[in-house]
Amino acid sequence: MIMDKVALRAHIRARRRARATPASTAGTVDLDGAKLSKITLEWLAMLDDGNPGGVVCAYLSTGQEPPTRNLLIACAEAGYTVYVPVCEPDFQLSWVLWHPDAELVRSSLAPVMEPRGLRLPFESLTAATDAASSESSSGSTAPESVASAIRAVIVPALAVDTAGVRLGQGGGYYDRFLPRAANTPLAAMVYDDECVPAGSLPHDTLDIPVGYALTPSAWIQLGAASEHSEIQ
Repeated sequence: MIMDKVALRAHIRARRRARATPASTAGTVDLDGAKLSKITLEWLAMLDDGNPGGVVCAYLSTGQEPPTRNLLIACAEAGYTVYVPVCEPDFQLSWVLWHPDAELVRSSLAPVMEPRGLRLPFESLTAATDAASSESSSGSTAPESVASAIRAVIVPALAVDTAGVRLGQGGGYYDRFLPRAANTPLAAMVYDDECVPAGSLPHDTLDIPVGYALTPSAWIQLGAASEHSEIQ
């Protein structure tokens, strides 16, 4: 029998807390961060045919979530422009340009840290990147390799199944955001044991499926054409 969303979230959160024992937390976070960076870059290379550039939307992990700081750094160093979400009233998300030295402040609306900076709607990220590229190149045209298309969106999750059903944290922000990004490659970031067989997670008609899962061991294509790429 499938648990309801509230019970399942409580179960997965408890399992994540148990995984993060004090003696092993630092080393495990570093290792998982390195693995997730490698997997994420492999996945992005598959999406862009080995031509990095453009916008990657990701997020700043918190608590016992799979750690994302290393992969954000890796994406920026590989030539992607990285944006992360900030919480707005009415459970909406805006996006702020991220870099490793970005000043972080506590959100007034959710238990997360957010970077200071210009807040932009998702639909304007490519235009903002074009403007920044033009300014930095003194008016010259940005090279094709850094075209500003939104290449991918990486979202937090507590679990995802192989049909693409995502179990979120329950805050409602991504439920409202994901329909706006439905035509962009979407990936849920989870631990290996949180990518589960199709039909394992509760969902309804309003849930937007994701096309991929990113775990410390693999990027996994979800849906009817489910396949995966494992770390050798």
